[in-house]
Amino acid sequence: MTGIMADGLGAPASVITAWVIALLSLTAAVLVAVGLVRAWLGRRRPQVVIHDVELDEGVPAEAATGLSPQLRDKVRRELRRQIDDATHAEMETVGEDLTAGLVTVRGGAVRMRTAVAELDRTTSDSMSALSAGLRAVASTEAEGLAVALDLALPAQRGWSVRTFPTIRGYGANAKVGLSVEVARLGRAPEAVTTFWETSDALRNPDSDAARLAATRELLHELLRPASVWIAIQLAARHLEQKPDRSHGLPPIRCSRRELTGLQLHLAGQMSVYATREQKDSASGFVGQALKDLERAAELLPQYYRPRLTKAVIYERHGWSQRHSGEHTRAQTAFTFAVEAFGEAEKLLRACGDTADAGKRDDAIERLALRRTKCRLLSGDRAQAETALQELAGYMQLRDARPVQLYNAACLFAVAMACPHLSDEHRGLSEWRAWHYLGHALVLGGEGSAPWSRMTTDEELAALDADRRAEFRAELTKRRDGQSPLTGHQAGPIVVGALEVLGLTNPVP
Repeated sequence: MTGIMADGLGAPASVITAWVIALLSLTAAVLVAVGLVRAWLGRRRPQVVIHDVELDEGVPAEAATGLSPQLRDKVRRELRRQIDDATHAEMETVGEDLTAGLVTVRGGAVRMRTAVAELDRTTSDSMSALSAGLRAVASTEAEGLAVALDLALPAQRGWSVRTFPTIRGYGANAKVGLSVEVARLGRAPEAVTTFWETSDALRNPDSDAARLAATRELLHELLRPASVWIAIQLAARHLEQKPDRSHGLPPIRCSRRELTGLQLHLAGQMSVYATREQKDSASGFVGQALKDLERAAELLPQYYRPRLTKAVIYERHGWSQRHSGEHTRAQTAFTFAVEAFGEAEKLLRACGDTADAGKRDDAIERLALRRTKCRLLSGDRAQAETALQELAGYMQLRDARPVQLYNAACLFAVAMACPHLSDEHRGLSEWRAWHYLGHALVLGGEGSAPWSRMTTDEELAALDADRRAEFRAELTKRRDGQSPLTGHQAGPIVVGALEVLGLTNPVP
């Protein structure tokens, strides 16, 4: 009887055990499946792996303390901040060109509009995704069963960022550098640059401790331009990997060629903005920007904008080299800018019947002003003679917006310092520089870009700084808060302020 009861109880127990085992097996299978799905999705989401800094020979470890976490934090912030710059760089500048009929590409303006819309749609999402995927270290090497599972999954998308602090020279020639490279995960670097900085404390340290402190301080200062550069490279290169998708766009499929060209131009344009904000580190943005813009010009062979942006990069590089005392290299950069401005003008003039002639001529005038300025800065006598002829054509501007007026003021301020100009032309250039600067300030109003830059802008250096401050104060008093003003209203205000400075038009 006892044996029968044991047999009867054993059967349900074995059934329960079998069900438990089956349930556990099913749960394990579900967990494996969910894990595989999550792993697959994780591989499709981009990751940005910013490795800890790798010290170069001669760089003390104490000097790099805290660099790695600060760099990651700054890159994350820059990815968020760069969205506004990216929107302006492509969606406004290229959008304006489309409206004015200044874009000539294969497939016509409709394909280009589709490419711009695709870029607009993906830029913000891509930067947010990159910021969310930013991490400190790469995943560990897989072992055993994980190796087989890893082979079944798609390759991890994303980017690897490495930084290398370095020191060059000693004494008066000492400099601290921060080299940066960006690569696809598991690939060779696609973009590389180095930012350099120095200080009196580094060149003339009182002790080894003082030299260490100066090195640490400079390395932390270099994190700012390095993080901006990294954000630009990540954004542009991640966008280049984005597949074409319609998502509410017109039925015409976006041309991969045009879209990639716009993405590379985006990187170049954002680098222009960076060189203005990071003047002391502008040279670090130049090399990669020129490579990106050269490729963009190949992909968009009939569009003037990549050549124009390349010219501006050369121009900014020239000013950076002048600031560093490298005058021969600066003159070379300005000469290259002249050539690039010329290429852009040829493409603008070839826009044809689809272009708005007035807006096209305005665009030509804008780039011509900057080209004339670069001719003067190139140090070449033949270029200076050509510039002298061109200066006579800027007595009246087609585009009289504040920024263009300010650029004209910079041109004539540069002309004042050109050794190839006669005293007569130099005096006329001085008056025109003040004249255009005054109109830019009055029409732009307080808070505008000309108003905030005019006292420190190196391009206005030929105009005495104290007189610039006096001029601005006089304009403020005479303007008396009036806004907005027309050109006719601005004229008497500017003339009155110039008279206070003792300046009158040398041409009756």
